[in-house]
Amino acid sequence: HDTYAPVCRAASFRTFLAAADIKGYAVHQVDVDCAYLNAPLQETIHVELPREMLKDGEGSLFRLNRALYGLKQSGHEWFGNLEESLIRLGWSPAPSQAEMCLFVRDGESLLIYVDDILIMCRDDARCEAVKEELRTVYDLKDLG
Repeated sequence: HDTYAPVCRAASFRTFLAAADIKGYAVHQVDVDCAYLNAPLQETIHVELPREMLKDGEGSLFRLNRALYGLKQSGHEWFGNLEESLIRLGWSPAPSQAEMCLFVRDGESLLIYVDDILIMCRDDARCEAVKEELRTVYDLKDLG
């Protein structure tokens, strides 16, 4: 059972912001709503519901289809789902394995921290375009 989910390092976060400042780029942040619920589970997991939640004649054992907060593998499943989605949208993992949470495309960058995404682009308009693109896959909360 894979449970490892990468999280960007503090040094990567500081470097990301410093690079944006040096280049004069805009940085925006979004939060993916209910991120873990976007990730289908790769293994079979059953849960047993309390009697109080069951309807008459209903069994108490249910199969989970999606990752839930609290499952040890949820972070891993979510990051895998996000990575696949970003690659489909044309983003590439950064060439360095030292930071698995950095994705790049055409001089623009995304830095992932669990369900928060920092977007670095040439200007605010490009950041807004990236947000719209991400909204085609996930529900986002715009944090500016």
